[in-house]
Amino acid sequence: IYAICSDMRYAICHMQYAICDMRYAICDMRYAICDMRYAICDMQQYAICDLRYAICDICHMQRYAICNMRYAICDMRYAIYDMQYVIICNLQAYAICDLQAYATCKHMPYAICKHMPYANCKHMPYAICKHMPYAICKHMPYAICKHMRSASICYAMLCYAMLC
Repeated sequence: IYAICSDMRYAICHMQYAICDMRYAICDMRYAICDMRYAICDMQQYAICDLRYAICDICHMQRYAICNMRYAICDMRYAIYDMQYVIICNLQAYAICDLQAYATCKHMPYAICKHMPYANCKHMPYAICKHMPYAICKHMPYAICKHMRSASICYAMLCYAMLC
């Protein structure tokens, strides 16, 4: 009787431990499921995050590409502008060379032409040359030259003074 009773008690005890172990197993399984959920969650979050970064990188690439394209277009526009400016400058801007702009004579001051202003050439305004207004040359008003007598203006000097 004692043996049976003892064995039964041990059996019940083992059964209780088995149930307890089973509960722990279920609990562990729940933790495993929970860990798995966290893993899936982390994977999804990281994947979404990586995807967002990838989209962001693509966006940056697109932005940089668009930006670079804009700069390229801008540079191209400047290049075209410079080309046009140089061409216009060489052909016409600020003067229809030697004929009209801002002057009534062929040695035009303030003109951008083949005898460029602020350059050292014979047609240069503010330069010392024979055709220059306000320069020391033979046609200069108020200068000591062959047409000058006692600081008076002769006819040739007056003409140049009026023109230039």
